Amino acid sequence: MSTNPNLTPADGPGVAEPINPQRALIANAAGWFGLALLVGYLAYWAVTGQNFDLPGKVILILALMALGTFGLLNPQGIIDIMIGRSTRNVLGTALMLTLAIGILGAINIIYGEIGKRAPEAILRADLTAGKQNTLSGQAIGVARGLDKTINVYGFFTKRQASDTSAQRDADNLLKEYAKYTDKLKVQYIDPDVNPALAIQYGLTRANTVVFDNGVRHETATANTEEGFTTALLQLKNNVKKTITVLNVPSLVSFDAAGGSQTAVPASVVYGDLTKENYTVLRPYDLVISPTISPQEVDVLIVPPAPAKQPLSDVAVRAVSAYLDKGGHVLLIGDPTAAPLPTALLQKYGLSEPAGRGAIGETDRNNIFGQSGLQLLYRTYGSSPITRDMAGVPSAFRVAEPILTAATPITGFTTTPIVQSGPAALYISFKDPSNPTPDPNGPPAPYNVGVAVAQTIATSTDYTSTQATKPPQTRLVVMGDYDWLGDDLTSQPVGNLDLFKNTVNWLAQSEDRIAVRPKDTTNRTLVLTDQQSSLIAWSTIVFLPILTLLGGAYVWWRRR
Repeated sequence: MSTNPNLTPADGPGVAEPINPQRALIANAAGWFGLALLVGYLAYWAVTGQNFDLPGKVILILALMALGTFGLLNPQGIIDIMIGRSTRNVLGTALMLTLAIGILGAINIIYGEIGKRAPEAILRADLTAGKQNTLSGQAIGVARGLDKTINVYGFFTKRQASDTSAQRDADNLLKEYAKYTDKLKVQYIDPDVNPALAIQYGLTRANTVVFDNGVRHETATANTEEGFTTALLQLKNNVKKTITVLNVPSLVSFDAAGGSQTAVPASVVYGDLTKENYTVLRPYDLVISPTISPQEVDVLIVPPAPAKQPLSDVAVRAVSAYLDKGGHVLLIGDPTAAPLPTALLQKYGLSEPAGRGAIGETDRNNIFGQSGLQLLYRTYGSSPITRDMAGVPSAFRVAEPILTAATPITGFTTTPIVQSGPAALYISFKDPSNPTPDPNGPPAPYNVGVAVAQTIATSTDYTSTQATKPPQTRLVVMGDYDWLGDDLTSQPVGNLDLFKNTVNWLAQSEDRIAVRPKDTTNRTLVLTDQQSSLIAWSTIVFLPILTLLGGAYVWWRRR
């Protein structure tokens, strides 16, 4: 803030006489002090949020007094500031910013008007890297499958900001469902204002969403995709189906409390079935009840038996009789387990290799870890179980091939679930300490899992009221048990989806088959001390120095 001391009256009319140096010094000091106070006032307002309390008033008044002193002592300085080139640049920049803000405002208004008339699918896009805001295949399938209007009541209070945020998140999620169905009628209610409806639904907490089809209602356990989808599934599938594990010696423990210390824990997959609206029964004990009825058990899991404790003849006969009546069985094998019952497999056109062996991969795309026996597959057979899993990897450890008959058995439909690559090898386990490729083994590709179905005539043995389709015998045989282990199902692979889809297909609940919502990806950036120091020095020292050097270069070119 200075004036030109060389100006004289001869410079033309309207040009002020120069002020003396002492007066100019006081004026400039007042001007800079006023600007400093004004910046301080803005900083105080930004930090405290108080724009006109007593300290703010004092700072603002002092700033205005200082700037006023500058104007009184040096009016020509004000003129220079107003018509100078720097001012024109600032005004031009301000004009451009004003135009940009105006254009954005107009776009926002137009977008809002279109939003009132256009479907949500046109105006909503998920730009996150992991598609965290995109519904899973399961949620989309459930939404599209709704055949009657469902009233959705969101009970949200307005006591604090977090309540408003919770309602906004729930509303955004429900709008995603609305892309695929027009059956959801959403209404938000403040239980503090209208407690009668909240009491009617028996709610004990706020920020809850209730789905009501006019006959029944379900309360979402959480305002998440999983919570909403589970509630809609339970509303649609009124009758729960049952699942149990055959109580025999096993290499897998489905009990969260544990089991054999050598058994692979698989409590994640088994416990997660409650989210699919299944009733998980106690392990089925053939000593207590030697026969298994499809009326009591919708899906039976036959776990892998230890090598020295194969499935007993009593158990084999019970499982076979259960299948004959239209039962649904998941039979699990493994190269390290006892052989699967030959008579049971042959009845459905299946078999294990004559010598114990495993699938070995040479393609690195089909391997995880360092061993070719650790399989990772992203392509599947044409089974309904894997219809939505294209590109979703499933991991297996040391899996044996499940062979199918060269000539299909009349009346049975046999479909591979997961298949190896065409260049896979058969690894012989005749010497367990030295697995080696066997050129005389069965040719690739190999089936890691196979599904078999047979429609049966309705009989008095199958009188379950849960049957909404013609009863079918359904059998799935998998050549590995590690894929069920908690260590793999907790990883970002599709093993949990594969298991649930298998159970849903066995239970003739194909409408539940899908890829389920994934957990939100944590993208935390962890820096080392050296990286943190580099960023600090770059922003605090290097960038200001570069800015000063750039300014000095421009000044030198224009001097």
